[in-house]
Amino acid sequence: MMITFYKAKHDGSLRYYSVNDRQSHLFSKYSFSVIYGIDQGAGRERVFTFRTRREMDAKLREIFNERVQKGYKVLYSYAKKPKYKTMFKEVGQRHA
Repeated sequence: MMITFYKAKHDGSLRYYSVNDRQSHLFSKYSFSVIYGIDQGAGRERVFTFRTRREMDAKLREIFNERVQKGYKVLYSYAKKPKYKTMFKEVGQRHA
C-alpha cells in the first residue's frame, strides 16, 4: 500500500508526505514507513512498528486524519487489499 499527500505552501513550494508498506521490517510483522519533506524522493524517513495489525491500522487512520486536517490532499494512492482501498477512498472524500 502507498498513499502520498501534498500541500502547497504560501510561497508556491510543495510539501509531500508519503506512507508505504513496501519494505517489511526485520523484527516486526506489522510496520510501515513515512517519508516527508519538500522532495518526494529524498525527504526525512520514519519507520513505525506495531505488535498487531489493529494497532497499525489505528495509527494509519490517525496519520491520514492529521494530514487532511492540516490541509494536505491525496496526490496518489495504491493498495491491493480492499481494506486499504476503502481507507484511501474515505480520506479522498474528506478533502474533496
